Amino acid sequence: MEGNFSLLVESYKPTVTLREKKEIYNYVRNRVQVVEKCMIPHYVAVGNGIVDVLNKKLLPFSPDLVFTSKIQTNLNLAATNPFITIPEDGSVWDFDSWIASLGSADFVHSIKEVIQAACLPLAPRNKMVLFYNTSGNGGKGTICQLIRNLLGADVTASIKLNDFSNPFGLANLPKSVAVIVDENDVGLFIKNLSVVKAVITGDVVTINQKYEKAYDYSFHGLVLECINEYMRVQDKSGSFKRRLFIIPFPCCFNGIEKKYIKERLIYRKDVLEYVLKTVLITMDYRDTFTETAESKAALYEYESYTNTVVAFLDEFLPTARWNLLPATELLYEAYKVWYRNVSPSGNLIGRNDFIDSLKNYVLMETKENPQFPWEWTDSTRSKNYIDLKVSEPIAIEFGIDPFLRAGGCGNYYSHLIKEKYSGLKRRNFVVPNDNDKED
Repeated sequence: MEGNFSLLVESYKPTVTLREKKEIYNYVRNRVQVVEKCMIPHYVAVGNGIVDVLNKKLLPFSPDLVFTSKIQTNLNLAATNPFITIPEDGSVWDFDSWIASLGSADFVHSIKEVIQAACLPLAPRNKMVLFYNTSGNGGKGTICQLIRNLLGADVTASIKLNDFSNPFGLANLPKSVAVIVDENDVGLFIKNLSVVKAVITGDVVTINQKYEKAYDYSFHGLVLECINEYMRVQDKSGSFKRRLFIIPFPCCFNGIEKKYIKERLIYRKDVLEYVLKTVLITMDYRDTFTETAESKAALYEYESYTNTVVAFLDEFLPTARWNLLPATELLYEAYKVWYRNVSPSGNLIGRNDFIDSLKNYVLMETKENPQFPWEWTDSTRSKNYIDLKVSEPIAIEFGIDPFLRAGGCGNYYSHLIKEKYSGLKRRNFVVPNDNDKED
């Protein structure tokens, strides 16, 4: 029995036992009216009232609007960007200039959207934010600490990506409005994604707390994780990827970091009040993140890193010379050889999963680039698309028969090639140059 109720009981009887707390709790629960907490997505309780972010109003606290947590910072409608003289070097620091120094205008807008999302736990975005930087010292930790300072340490939880599925990993979730983690382990592989996906989208999860009965809970709030390396996951359906919003931090301040920003400045009342006013009043209310060129590129990079089929196709598809690449007989067989070389201890996906990934790859590539040269075909005649006068580099690279033997031999081995195949077909027929044809 933890939280405000426990503290309230202890204020009347400091020596109260856990058993007595439970008895009092049950007694009160049976005799008082239960009031539903406010679930209006654009409302948030702050230190000095309730903010209607959609209509840009500061409302007084009211018993008709019940919140179980609030942002500790006050909303100061008169707050301005503070200019602060730094004793160490005599320079002048201000929030707007500092955040602009971390990246592009799109980057800055994304960071402000994340801060707003952290302040609006009831606005469902259904995305987990990943702050990504391979070298560190890019500002990720400072932004995370700034958000903690805005919200209050008591209403933020630190749950690393590999701790979501631990038995007591979610113990602090119910009292939090945001999950914020400054650093995750490198070389991370997450096998069980069901819990973290449920937390991201506000689905029901089971909370286990020591010495307490397990109960169901739906989390409403931001999940923000910092990573220095993309994690590998077991996600055949791609549903985890669709829950990600990745913000790459482009700068590295190794050797030139200004420690006083993280140690002092982001704790200042005038800084916090200005940031809160910026995201709740100055900015438009949003319940989605804006996809930028940087975030799209980062998501594609993540997909290439974590999806071995994408990595395989990205590497070898540009080398193909034939206009039809059989999915099962050529590409999947080549992929199996490649995968055993790059990941000897990994779990090889089955043929059907490979083909699903192949189709999804073409779909996503075509969406990003309408001129993408390949499309999926359920059945295409090989005679018109597999030119046996030339060899197929993918078949040669991985020793895949009968295509290895037949390629470059004209019609001599044509009887080894099926009449029709499903697989990848060039959208525009490419005729090999005479120099490409083998003698």
